[in-house]
Amino acid sequence: MLPQKYLNLLDELDTDSQQHSLGTLREHLLGTYQLLIEWGNPEYLALGGLFHSIYGTQKFSVQSISLDQRPYVARIIGEEAENLAYLFGVTERQGFLYEAGKQEPRLWNFIDHQLIPTTLKTIKDLIEIEVANAVDQQALCVAANPQMIAHCQHVLARGAYYMSSDARTALAQMIEETQV
Repeated sequence: MLPQKYLNLLDELDTDSQQHSLGTLREHLLGTYQLLIEWGNPEYLALGGLFHSIYGTQKFSVQSISLDQRPYVARIIGEEAENLAYLFGVTERQGFLYEAGKQEPRLWNFIDHQLIPTTLKTIKDLIEIEVANAVDQQALCVAANPQMIAHCQHVLARGAYYMSSDARTALAQMIEETQV
């Protein structure tokens, strides 16, 4: 069961009133978290997924909280989880796939227009969140959104080695269902 302090933060960020995909941002964040837990990921990674778009993202521009509040968020969810949420929000997500396997991966921060050095472990975590993010929005793929389907296929092709077997299976199944 998700501790109340995380639900309180979602309430504080007003995620229930923000539209996202086919529901609210809160529903999507909880769905992403649940998938990450079901796939056996550690708590910090699932929490990074729970808050993955609170700073907005490349495709979801609504900021639930400003970037200058990062220390506040980190005090509640932990530094490692907050860093994942931050990187998911401010970096170009295709970089997760292109930087996977590199000795010294770096992600492009599209807000500050600079490269952020990171680790392969962080890249793997971000890929896992990206897959949970996509699988939770499966209805968009099933609706035959060609861009979303192509993105999911690309993530599977380039990132399969770096994601958990449960994430890989869920993504492959989702893609297969869109082909029917």
